[in-house]
Amino acid sequence: MLDNVAAITDGIARALHSVSQYAIYTDFHKQNARFPLFYIKLVDASQEQELTNRYWREYDFDVQLLTDENGELQDAKELEATADALYFALEYIRANSKLLRATDMHYRITDNVLHFFVSYNAYVQKEVTPVPKMETLHTEGGIKND
Repeated sequence: MLDNVAAITDGIARALHSVSQYAIYTDFHKQNARFPLFYIKLVDASQEQELTNRYWREYDFDVQLLTDENGELQDAKELEATADALYFALEYIRANSKLLRATDMHYRITDNVLHFFVSYNAYVQKEVTPVPKMETLHTEGGIKND
């Protein structure tokens, strides 16, 4: 069972670390940051009930690459090359020992920041409290003679 968003965020961080040695943040405060950096942000999450205790969850993330604190664009080609590498690095991630495949991957460069959008979907099951089972059943039977 997939536990939570933190497991997916950790999986994304591990995948980013395999592509680059940049710092990776999930809680970003500009004054304490080491640039360049990746910032992993959950944009949207949704859940739909499928069958009884089974649910389909969708998690949409924005993985941002900030090159420096002033937003100065060092090299647009470098951002584009990083985005191309992210397609392969984020295609499969491991979250709580489950392999998740990315969907709906796309990117844009806005205000000198690379925004790489990626979604991960998974089925989850809600824990159900077991109903007490019937312990014994007493029956009486016989043969009816006409």
